[in-house]
Amino acid sequence: MKKLMLFAFMMVILAIGCAKTAKIQSNMDYRMDELSYENMSKPLVEKKGGTLAIGSFVVEEVLPPDTRVDKTSGFVVPLLFLNFWHYKYQASLGYDRIVNDYKQFMRESFIQEVRQGSLFAYAEDQGDFTVDVTINKIEISAPIKQSGYIDVFPYLVGWNENFEFGPLDVEVQADVVVKHDGAVVSNMKVQGKYKTDIDVKNLTWERTDLGVLMQDYTSVMIESLSLAIKDLNQNIVTMINHEAGVLLLQPLSRQR
Repeated sequence: MKKLMLFAFMMVILAIGCAKTAKIQSNMDYRMDELSYENMSKPLVEKKGGTLAIGSFVVEEVLPPDTRVDKTSGFVVPLLFLNFWHYKYQASLGYDRIVNDYKQFMRESFIQEVRQGSLFAYAEDQGDFTVDVTINKIEISAPIKQSGYIDVFPYLVGWNENFEFGPLDVEVQADVVVKHDGAVVSNMKVQGKYKTDIDVKNLTWERTDLGVLMQDYTSVMIESLSLAIKDLNQNIVTMINHEAGVLLLQPLSRQR
């Protein structure tokens, strides 16, 4: 009889992890949000000379279509009368939760950063310099932890479950090629990063609406992606200013 009870408790607790995965993901599917770009670069009152055009801007399939929650690990300690469990999940953002077209957003936000922060005037068609950008990686780490216990005593059952969210970490990577009159000036990998300070712990089911919290977590992922894209754009423009700016030490007429 004791073995049967122990087995039953183990099956119930193991099922909790699988059921909670589906519940967390269904809650995330309720929220959609928009990528946004707040340009905070210091405006350049006077350009240093020369123009910069975008030769190509390619965003590969760096985001999956669907937002997912996967259980990455978990364990159960069944002690019959006192049972513990601990599960870890990883949320991944899909573009189904993003209101605007993320590929178009990345291109338009980069042009905005060039206009704002580049040493060179932005050229719609041809420029003294051209830049080719290929976005080939977006990596989002959005951990979730779940732990809890069940006390089982005669005529009394106690239950407690805790959740932890974050910190959330985003990295965006691009291959960037800068050319001057068709000749390659620079060919580099550039990264943009953003890490939230969110680290929410000890949120119990009784005190917290998990559904609302998971929807907020979706919005935090999208906002963090916006800020990582911004960091990438600024790093690319800084690189162009440094690498191509060397050529400005000579009059452009001599370079042609």
